Amino acid sequence: MGVSMLVRTQPDVLAAPLASALTALDVPTLTWLLWLLARTAAQLPTALVEPLLRLAGDPHLCIRTLARQLAAQERLSQEALPSQAADELLLRRAGERTDQSTQADPSADSLAYAVAELVEDIAGERIARVEGLLPGLKSAVVARVAVERSSDRSRRKLDQQLRHLTVRSDRHLPDALLAPEEAVEAELQSAAGGARAALALDGRLARDAEAVEAQLCDLLLDDPQLALTMEAARMPRPAFPFPPGKGSPAWSGATALEDPNGQDLLLLTSTESGEAAPQFTFDGSRWRLIGVSESWTLGTDAYTDGPEGHVSRSAAIELRPLGDLAGLDRPPFGEGHIRSWFLDVGAASPPLGAHALPLVGVDQGPRYGGAFGRAGLGKAAGLLVPQPSLIAMLDLQRRNTLLELALGDYQGAALLYRTWRCRYGRSEYRLSEPSLRGSALFLRNDLFERLRTTLGGNLVWREYVVGRDVKGTPRAGPQSPLVPSHRNDFELPPR
Repeated sequence: MGVSMLVRTQPDVLAAPLASALTALDVPTLTWLLWLLARTAAQLPTALVEPLLRLAGDPHLCIRTLARQLAAQERLSQEALPSQAADELLLRRAGERTDQSTQADPSADSLAYAVAELVEDIAGERIARVEGLLPGLKSAVVARVAVERSSDRSRRKLDQQLRHLTVRSDRHLPDALLAPEEAVEAELQSAAGGARAALALDGRLARDAEAVEAQLCDLLLDDPQLALTMEAARMPRPAFPFPPGKGSPAWSGATALEDPNGQDLLLLTSTESGEAAPQFTFDGSRWRLIGVSESWTLGTDAYTDGPEGHVSRSAAIELRPLGDLAGLDRPPFGEGHIRSWFLDVGAASPPLGAHALPLVGVDQGPRYGGAFGRAGLGKAAGLLVPQPSLIAMLDLQRRNTLLELALGDYQGAALLYRTWRCRYGRSEYRLSEPSLRGSALFLRNDLFERLRTTLGGNLVWREYVVGRDVKGTPRAGPQSPLVPSHRNDFELPPR
């Protein structure tokens, strides 16, 4: 996140590039940039004042709201909020509105159906937040996007983007922000820009126009914080063995899984002492890998005619009393939520019960920025979180640091979230994409030793690996056993 660092430490270095960006970027990207500036800029360079004041009167709701908030932080004199006509569909009462996503007949109007699905996918959750205030917003956005998508300008823009990012013979859409996604975000903010006028025509005159628009912006903003935080957590993949690939001898001892779709699924599991958790050295400290999730699509690194298989790896420490076999048929993760990174749990005794207990959780919620890429900016194999029981045992505290998922103690950083992407496919005709994505939790080694001392033999390291269509001839590339048997101490390449 070099932009945020330079904005905080050397804003003049970015003055000219940012001034140009504020006048040239598309609506989604500009919204995210303004959000980042509002949270990181101690003082804006003089070169940004003019474009910022211009954006304070922009017809797109979130852009002008964030620009006005930035200008207020800088104590800049601003003109009054611009008046903006209301889209007639915004004035529909709740009983009059139609759900275009369900009423559109795909055989009769494929464009309307596709647009309704696109709007729902990118902005449906955000639009639902303001349904009580603006019941016609979804209808207005769908209608606007349909007009834009059928225009020659939109077709030319998409065609130009695809020419630059892929080839016509390739049906594979690049993981990039394309014209359809841009249109949804632009038309959403443009339609919402007329909300004050719509409310006034409905007899609900806003006493504080700035406050009303700020509230709407909070609800409709495609909040970039999690996506940027995930992206900021990237690091090179640590030097520990890859999951077994296609044709690996490790699959010969796997258990076949029943699959309702008839796919060839194999399962490999292992349970070892907690001491088997791999060790690494980086950032001047020794760390233990206490949880890792990896997703590896086999074959895409060479861009063959189709994916040759898939391997998912889940591994973590857990509290497991001797002889407890519960849950061994499932990954070693519990249910988790990202809010665990921000809880004040407080110290507590270790839960030394009679049953197995996961210490690492995974948050399955789709909370990535909707308009930014089909895979999501920064998206990893799984959003891993520490379970409250682990936080309490080690008395970890949240760190109020922007764009970081980490917990600390009196010595500093204690538990880190990191992600990686690797094994990129190479092609002259499309963007390179990673075939392997991973995410992990790293615990400082002294805390891991304290945990091991406290839990003793009840602390285990468990791996759970599922392969789909992995039998056959091994491909060129990394092949490895399920877990390292000869060594678990690796030096991480410098970041």
